[in-house]
Amino acid sequence: MSIKKLNMFLIKRQTIMLQNKKAAVLNVFANIKGSLVMQKILLVLGAIIILAGLFWPYVSRLPLGKLPLDITLKLGNAQVYLPIGSCILVSLILTILARLFR
Repeated sequence: MSIKKLNMFLIKRQTIMLQNKKAAVLNVFANIKGSLVMQKILLVLGAIIILAGLFWPYVSRLPLGKLPLDITLKLGNAQVYLPIGSCILVSLILTILARLFR
């Protein structure tokens, strides 16, 4: 093997090693970025739960569950509750909010 071929082989080997190291570093940063997204999601969900707890006395006074299309069936010892009207109202409110913050 000539010196020129040996040098080319070593250069190619070093290039491959550098590419592998760069790929490993990028993979580590991708994992960190993914975990940061999960942390943000958990923080937002925690904040929503805390806010729901703080505003629960006011939310419980709303007529959800007592709207005209909310159906309650009592059959012997069984009771079936179908909150159709409440689901429609909540769906409309969430649709409007989603379109506003889009």
